[in-house]
This record gives sequence, C-alpha cells and structure tokens, in this order.
Amino acid sequence: MSAEPKFSVTPFTSREAGAWSNSYLVTGRNEALLFDVVQLRIEAGKLADMIAQSGKTLRTVLISHAHPDHFLGSDAAGKARRGSAKKARDAGWTSRSPRRG
Repeated sequence: MSAEPKFSVTPFTSREAGAWSNSYLVTGRNEALLFDVVQLRIEAGKLADMIAQSGKTLRTVLISHAHPDHFLGSDAAGKARRGSAKKARDAGWTSRSPRRG
C-alpha cells in the first residue's frame, strides 16, 4: 500500500512562437502555488483556466526571476482565483515588473 502524494505538479507550456515559457501549478489537497506565469495574455488566460479547473485555491505565485516571459501574464492568471491578484501585489510584484530591493 502506497501513501497518497502530498502534492502534484502540473506543467503548462506556452504554445505561442517567440514567447515559449513554462509555468508550474503545484497543488496540495485544497490549495495551489503557481511557479512563474507565461508572457502573453492569451496564454495566461489558458493558464488561468487550468488553475480554475483544478478546483484549488491559488494562494501563492512565485516568480523565478525578472524576465518578462516569467511574469507579464500575471494579472490574467491572478484572476483565476478570488484574491490572487491582491495577494500577488502584496507579495511585491505586478504585471509590469517585480519589486526590486
């Protein structure tokens, strides 16, 4: 008998040429963490749909570094779950640039 995994990781890869990037949705029993957000709004909308379909509450968005292909779609993806955009702003980043310092 094996134990149920504590979390799972679902990758999302942007399909638009010239803007290829990856995001990862890490989910636990009830909540989720998003690692990086794709660049283009249309792709970020698809990512938001994936988050909504997971049924999990998005609690945290981590941006690995300050390249646009890792955060520009954050406003669209943040709308996937209520309060996510505010939590992202409170954490120090916006759809334009991460907070420095």
